[in-house]
Amino acid sequence: MVKFGTALLSAAAVSVLGASPSAAATILQKFDGVSLRDFITASNGFGTTPPDMAGAVSNTHVMQVVNGGVAIFDRSGNRLSYQRTDQFISAAGVPVSFQNSPFDPRLKYDPNSKRFFGVMESVGPPGGTMAPSNGRDFPKLGEDGESEGAELHNVLLGPDGNPVPGQQGVSSTPNNPIYVFVSKTSNPLDGFNAVKFNTSQSLFGDFPTLGLTRDALTITTNDFDDHSLQSVSIFSIPKADLLQNAPSLANMTRLEGLDPALFGFAVQGVNNDGPSNGTQKLVAISAVAYNQENISQLAFNGNGRVVGLTPEGATAILYDGDTRGSRQPVLVSPPLDGGGDRISNDVHQVGNYIYVTHTYGDGQFGAPTHFNGIAYEIIDATTNLVVAQGNIEDPNMDFTHSSITPDSTGKYFALAYTGSGPDHAITAYANVCTFDSVALSTHCGNRLTVMEGLDPGYVLTLGGDRNRWGDYSDVQWDQLTGTFWLFQEYPGLRGGNAPPNSGRWNTVISQISVPEPATWAMMMLGFGFVGFGMRRTRRPTISYA
Repeated sequence: MVKFGTALLSAAAVSVLGASPSAAATILQKFDGVSLRDFITASNGFGTTPPDMAGAVSNTHVMQVVNGGVAIFDRSGNRLSYQRTDQFISAAGVPVSFQNSPFDPRLKYDPNSKRFFGVMESVGPPGGTMAPSNGRDFPKLGEDGESEGAELHNVLLGPDGNPVPGQQGVSSTPNNPIYVFVSKTSNPLDGFNAVKFNTSQSLFGDFPTLGLTRDALTITTNDFDDHSLQSVSIFSIPKADLLQNAPSLANMTRLEGLDPALFGFAVQGVNNDGPSNGTQKLVAISAVAYNQENISQLAFNGNGRVVGLTPEGATAILYDGDTRGSRQPVLVSPPLDGGGDRISNDVHQVGNYIYVTHTYGDGQFGAPTHFNGIAYEIIDATTNLVVAQGNIEDPNMDFTHSSITPDSTGKYFALAYTGSGPDHAITAYANVCTFDSVALSTHCGNRLTVMEGLDPGYVLTLGGDRNRWGDYSDVQWDQLTGTFWLFQEYPGLRGGNAPPNSGRWNTVISQISVPEPATWAMMMLGFGFVGFGMRRTRRPTISYA
């Protein structure tokens, strides 16, 4: 499939705040999350990359799941437990081998049921072994819709940091397993229950996503054969069935073999903690056209079971274009993985508005891309039109791997993302923004430096055409304290072995305040607006404890 053209742009207010003398939001605390070193220590010298970030926060605990590892912390950052993902899922009731360790995690704490819900996939079948594939598994759909080479997943690294022969990835293992896990109580230390189902169509169901509502938990996959994307699929499970002492998939609905031209690529089921209206929206970047997002809708009966799926067409967005490899200070070839323009992490709805973010390249309609930026859209769930949107960009930097979440009112939202450039090491950044639902405009405060990378030239190609990074960050709203929690990757000090596989990823978990309303009013009156982009010259200095 080849992307083309664009739809007519709907009227949408786009405004972002210019530079200001101080940050509108502050970092309250931050601490180390799971690192590559944790997995190596727990796996007799083996490692895995990239981390693929998932995190969630309850009133008592912080939980993080990455490729290969699951950690639970108290809210002050003290680590209380750590398991490999195969150990975690096996302890939850579904045996899985180390060689088939689950990956591509998604995680959410549900304030309604007071449970943690999560999803991971594996290469399967359980008990099988990884097929040698020179460090690659399946072709990744490029931003132009064409295959642009293979994407690395669940890559096992030996003690020297290099890929293990014959364990460098997987071929497109068809009908692979998807794991769903739910905490037994609000305390994740009390354990989890897990269930498993397999994809079908003799395809590899990749990049599972999680969308949770009052009615159901919805999972989507991109379905690949050995060469390219063939379809997308949707799996929806009544939430009540997962909250039983023995979770059940008996009422799960499988909607497989769907056309990406209608439903998009990397479809995201919308997360909505609000009252049920018997529906759930799904949003995805178009697989065939620039500057569009596809929207569809599931309908449920009173028991949370799907009774209908409706593709509702495409809505126009301003910011979309081929992404490029991200730049670093030290001359490194090839560049850092930019992640593509897909919506890589959760989409959220508060009231009637849906919050979306993704990476884009400045080259519109297939023109050459010079830098990557972060775009966000706020969509009216009734009309499916984008009512406000904005971007974060700087021609001297590349911003990628963004995630978004609103607060419980929808007035504030936070963005977490990666940034790097010729003068900037890979760094975890964040912004806190406001959305005015009357004026239909957005305003973002200063870019916060959450954690600067320790390695100015991150190198981890594993035989691919990019230094492997990502594939996504995560950000969650904390109702207890009215703050945002961010889960992000940054480069640690490199390993002792020589390139090309010396990169070492770390993660950081941070808690960020919401600014006082008076602060926003002062900033908006005193400093005005600048076009469509946000370009910061000042950043707060944050010490790392």
